[in-house]
Amino acid sequence: GLQRDRRDGCGVTRVGIGYDSHRFAPGRRLILGGQEIPHVLGLAGHSDADAVAHALTDAILGAAAAGNIGELFPDTDPQWKDADSMALLRTAAALVEGRGFRIVQADITVITEAPKLAAFLPAVATTLETALGLPHRSIGVKAKTNEGMGFIGRGEGLAVIAVATVEACRSNRSSAGSPRFPPWRCTLFSPSWPPSRTSFLPCPLTLPWHSARSSRIAG
Repeated sequence: GLQRDRRDGCGVTRVGIGYDSHRFAPGRRLILGGQEIPHVLGLAGHSDADAVAHALTDAILGAAAAGNIGELFPDTDPQWKDADSMALLRTAAALVEGRGFRIVQADITVITEAPKLAAFLPAVATTLETALGLPHRSIGVKAKTNEGMGFIGRGEGLAVIAVATVEACRSNRSSAGSPRFPPWRCTLFSPSWPPSRTSFLPCPLTLPWHSARSSRIAG
C-alpha cells in the first residue's frame, strides 16, 4: 500500500503530476532535462524553456501541495528571463524537502515528432537524478510521437508529462544527519547573465505566497 511503517521516519507516499508544452522557435537552443539536444529549432519561453525540468518541477510541487512553477517563477518577472530551469527545479525540490517531504522517484514522457530523443534519454535521466540527489534509476525518461496528430504532430512544438512521488517524513535529513541535497541546490541565476553571476537564496526558498501556506506534513 501507499502507507507503511518506515524506520527512517517516512511513511505516506504522495503523487504529483506535471505537464508542460512549448512551441518550437528558430534561434533558440533545445534544452531538455538540462541537456542540450541538437536540433534546428529550440523552444520558445521566458526562461530557457526546458519543458522536462518544468513538468518535473510541477510534479514535485504538486505532490507536496506546494503550489506550481508559475507561482514560484512567474514569466512576468524579468528576474527569470533566460533562467536555467534546472536551478529552478533544485529550488522547488528544496522547498518541498523543507516542508517535510522526500522525493522518491519520477517518470517522464516527452511527446514530440522530432528530434528523435532515444540516444539522449539516459543522459537526461542522470542529469535530473544528480540535480535532485537521487540514486541511479530513480527517474525514468521516455519519448513518444503523437502519431502526426495535433500541434505536436504538425511539428509546432512538444509536450512533457511528469509523475513524481514523495514521502512525508518526520525529518528531511538523512540518517547521517546531513541534508540529502547538495549545497548548490539553492543557487539561482540572477537577472544578470551569463551564469557566472549568481545569487544564493535560502533553503527552502521563502516566497510571499508560501509564507501564508501551512508547512505541516500531511499525514
